[in-house]
Amino acid sequence: MIKLIVLDIDGTLVNSQKEIPAGFWGLFERLNTKGVQFCIASGRQVQGLQQLFAPIKDQLAFIPDNGASAICRGKELYEDPVDYARFVPIIEVCEAIEGVSVGLCCKRYTYIKTDSEAIFQEYLKYYPAHKRVDNFEGITDTVFKLAICTDRDIRTHLYPHLERFTKDFNVAISGAVWLDVMKKETNKGEAVAQLQKALGIGYEETAVFGDQLNDLEMMGVAAYSFAMKNGAVEVKAAAQYTTEFDNDHEGVVREIERLMREGLFGD
Repeated sequence: MIKLIVLDIDGTLVNSQKEIPAGFWGLFERLNTKGVQFCIASGRQVQGLQQLFAPIKDQLAFIPDNGASAICRGKELYEDPVDYARFVPIIEVCEAIEGVSVGLCCKRYTYIKTDSEAIFQEYLKYYPAHKRVDNFEGITDTVFKLAICTDRDIRTHLYPHLERFTKDFNVAISGAVWLDVMKKETNKGEAVAQLQKALGIGYEETAVFGDQLNDLEMMGVAAYSFAMKNGAVEVKAAAQYTTEFDNDHEGVVREIERLMREGLFGD
């Protein structure tokens, strides 16, 4: 039986307007009464995720910042911080490229350095707990990752400049204009494994859903791994299954409802 459902947010659960499907709430209630644990695994900061799921936030597990920490039902399970100095060479490369801005994602705030109002507004969609800064010097907050945003396609405009850092860092494309940089060992899959261990839930009892390259590692920690119909080809190749519907047509909700009909959550 499935006891843990792990959901990415953008491109997966929410639609293109960043709305949670109406059918999700009733589905959550039905499975919550069966003891199924839901986990939200995202590149977003935990403060924004808790706002998005405010009515049920105390019943959820959260894996924010692409696996840099994990919280379950209000209890912090672990953190995986990084020394800011390690990020400095990457920040310098980004700042030399036109149309690229950097956010330093920390425990309390995301510190955003950008001259572009359009990019700043893009950050606000995902990082409500933020401070706009002129530089990152002197910040004493616990550092988790870099969230880098461009005004162009991330794969062609930025990733080639950062590919040389993949030996020492997890450089993950997380959206059309987004790229996240974490410690090499930091990823959603490792965080899900930590959550499974804490809850006593195994590989065969876990379902995961994702669409982008920052979801790749998750596909290897669950027997029921789903790439979204609208997902990246790399994720589809790594997943056991692909959803019949995309995120604009409640693909996650429809797939979970199908699993329920097949009795994978018990009677």
